[in-house]
Parts: sequence; structure tokens; C-alpha cells
Amino acid sequence: MLRSSIAPALIAGLVGLSTPLRAADISVLPLGNGAVFAVLAGEIAAGDAADFVSATHNYSRVILVLDSPGGNLLEGLEIGRAVHANAVSTGVGPGMVCASACALIWAAGDFKAMAPSALVGFHAAWEERSGHASTSAVGNALVGAYLQTIGFSQAGIVYATSADPDGMNWMTISDARDAGLDVQLLAADGTTIANSAAKDDANAQISLQLPTGYRWVVLASSKELSGLSPGAAGDIPVDVIKKVHTQSGYVAMIAGPYSLESAEQILREAHGIAADAYLSSGSGFVRIAR
Repeated sequence: MLRSSIAPALIAGLVGLSTPLRAADISVLPLGNGAVFAVLAGEIAAGDAADFVSATHNYSRVILVLDSPGGNLLEGLEIGRAVHANAVSTGVGPGMVCASACALIWAAGDFKAMAPSALVGFHAAWEERSGHASTSAVGNALVGAYLQTIGFSQAGIVYATSADPDGMNWMTISDARDAGLDVQLLAADGTTIANSAAKDDANAQISLQLPTGYRWVVLASSKELSGLSPGAAGDIPVDVIKKVHTQSGYVAMIAGPYSLESAEQILREAHGIAADAYLSSGSGFVRIAR
């Protein structure tokens, strides 16, 4: 079945996708019996929706893996509508990032999956004004209507459109549950680690091991949770702060995740954080501390 076949498709055979592309590259691999495995990689640009439809319209079942920083909003919405209308399965594989317009496409999938090391990020629609990115009321209205069509709850729409254009809400299983989405977190062998339909706290865990190009900012560490002072976060917004258990037995206060460039800027410019704050890929983090 398609719902089970997406797991190995997400995990295996995803090579040659680490080089950023100027426009989205849409490639397909027929799987037989009317099914096709498709990959959309790179920045989404004008014409990509037509290319996606052309590449997949002859198939009755489509698995779409996404690895894109986003791009043209209207084009992304058109791809998302095609994904929703044709019950396409969507996923973000190990070490991949699907953000902005890409996340809107992923969210339209009939079956939505992500690997633990994947990042799926949402932020407000924006337009350029006087050389700066500013939230677009018209763009957000279009996105809100689209998200309602594909099944987002009101809380989910707020979540997906609330981060500033320069920020990002990185989706967790708990976030997906609140948004009314059925999302699977898949292990390397294709088994389900967590799903948003479950109610237990373990499924609220997020991926702590980040993909290439992303980092946590480690603000403080202690033997006990009580030793982590909220003041260690300085002026970093509270909604990006987490406490985690580490392999060394300590607990740490971290912020993020951020792109490497943004994380380095925080180390240089954030007020009130310790001078010895540092960046981490999350490889030594075990789980969220409760």
C-alpha cells in the first residue's frame, strides 16, 4: 500500500540532493502499478506547479519528498492544491529542510511524514518593502484560506502564519496535533516513532539532531533542572527556549533551531546571554527535559 511504501521511499535512495538549486528540480521514479516516487528539491519558482502536474499526472499514486527552503508563495500554493486534490503522500527525509512555501505543500499531503532529523518550518507570508521583508496581509489571507481547505484547525492556521518573515515555527508532533494534522515521525528503518494522533507526552518529542546548516544555541547547563535559570536566555524569545537531557548526564538550556548564520549572529549580538554560550548540532542531546 502507498501509506506503507512511503516510509522506505523517504529513507532510502535520497542521494545528490544536498546541492542547493536556483529553481526547484522535480524528478520522478516510477514504482510500478501506477505509483511514482517524486522529489522536489531547490527553490520554488514560477512554472514549477505546471512542471509538477506534468511530471505526475499519469500516475494514480504519488509519493512526494520535499527538500526546499521555499520560494514563490503562489506557485507553492498551486502545487499544494494539486497535492491535496490528488491525495499525494508527502514527506521530508533525513537531514532535509522544508520551509515556507515548501511546508505549505508538505502540509497538503494525504499522508504526511518526516524523519527525526528533518525540519519543517512555517512563517508569515511576506513582501518586500523599502528593502525589508514585511508581513503581507493579503498573502496571509491567501495562506489562511488555503490551510483551512486542507484541514488545518484555527490554532494551526495561527501557528503557520504567526512567525515573523525572518523567523520560523519548526513543526513538532505536538504542533501537528494542535493543528489538526495526522503526521508520522519515521525512524531510519521506516517504522513510526511517533504520530500526532497519539495523546501521550512521548509523542511531543522533537528532533534534537539537526540537519546540516542548522544549530542550537546552548545557553547554560547544570546537573539539575533547578539549576537552569530563565535569566540565562537573555533577550532570546521564550518560545524558542527548550531544556534537554544530554549524553553527559547534564541538562542544558538551548534556543532554536536556527540556520547556522542566524545562530552565529545570536552569539555575536544577543543581550544577556553568557559569554561562553556555544552552538551545537544536537548530536549529544538525548530528549526534552520535563
